[in-house]
Amino acid sequence: MDNWASNMLDTIWRGQQPANGKNVSEERLLGIVTSTAPLTISIGGVPVCKNLYINPAILLESDQPDKIRLFFSEARKLFSKCPEMAPGPVELLTFLEQYHEASVIRVGDMVSVVKAGAEFYIQEKVVKVS
Repeated sequence: MDNWASNMLDTIWRGQQPANGKNVSEERLLGIVTSTAPLTISIGGVPVCKNLYINPAILLESDQPDKIRLFFSEARKLFSKCPEMAPGPVELLTFLEQYHEASVIRVGDMVSVVKAGAEFYIQEKVVKVS
């Protein structure tokens, strides 16, 4: 049985030893987004804006939320007038809009961060649910 995925996950969780042979310690932290352009987070009141890495999809149009809302509004109007132009059911457009709103980071959002050495990796937006 091919277990490439479990091997990859195991490697990620254990951490890889860098090419220089030195071990890099990792910490899991929570940060608050204080700016999206340029991207800056605050961890324990300390601003971090250098050596910061993020999945670009969760930053997409984060500094211009009205622009993406206008896109979805215009697409909904167009597809209701010309349903044959729609790439799928209208529910798909609604889902994509809700997904974008829920996952894209904005100023004030809490994010999960991994600190590895002097580098900070923003993993995702996190929200309190209870």
